[in-house]
Amino acid sequence: MEENDLRAALRAYVTTDEPPIGLAESTVVRAGKRAKRRHAFAAIGSAVVLIVAMVTGGAIVLPKLHSTVPVAEHPIELATKAPCPENRADETDEEGRVRLTCVLSFLLRQFFPSNVRLEREWEGQTWPPGDDPLALNVGNLGFGASYALHLNIIDEQGLASIIVEIRQGNPHRGGLPGWCSLGQGIDPECEERVGPRNGNLVFTRSRSGQDALYLRATFETDDTYVSMTSGNAKESNFLHSNLPPSRVMPYFDHRQMEAIITAPDLVY
Repeated sequence: MEENDLRAALRAYVTTDEPPIGLAESTVVRAGKRAKRRHAFAAIGSAVVLIVAMVTGGAIVLPKLHSTVPVAEHPIELATKAPCPENRADETDEEGRVRLTCVLSFLLRQFFPSNVRLEREWEGQTWPPGDDPLALNVGNLGFGASYALHLNIIDEQGLASIIVEIRQGNPHRGGLPGWCSLGQGIDPECEERVGPRNGNLVFTRSRSGQDALYLRATFETDDTYVSMTSGNAKESNFLHSNLPPSRVMPYFDHRQMEAIITAPDLVY
């Protein structure tokens, strides 16, 4: 076919909306650049999808130190600056009880809606005067005051309970073995890690009695020890483990307890 005949045939093939087949050099260059950009964006999109998939997949499969205790990696953020008395070095045991009751009550009430009923109930317990169900008890273990709260929590899911203990920390804790290493026979489901203010966080999970579930979180610094136990049965079940659970799960999980016990104002 002659060259002129070939050109005529090609022109006839091109639709009216398309450019003529005899393209100028600048037109070819622009078309090439557009094609390169389309390929580049397609490649970038594929790479982003691949990276997201890798990151997401990695987050799912990263192993935990003790995977039997499902502690969330991102603690809950609470309002922590309670309108309470200042911590003084010369405060009496009663002043410490009032201050820590104020701080703990401020933290706990952020988790209690208006329809929750709170009850102080424990055999042999001597309660402080007044009607505040979150008032701490004060005792002495021989090395300083110890403050405790024993509480039943009732909502539409049933009855749950907590125990909170606050006392002086162990200034020599850095030289002691970790609780998870010491207590494997007692608390086989255990996780331990460093917390705020260079403190030590321990999370345990155990069952007793008729399958009642207990979650426990402890936090210890050089000057303060705080522990919190959350169960799905009546509070006395911590001591008398023959009672059945009153609900499916405890009221507080490990993540919520961590936010409470590590609050900066909850110090001895």
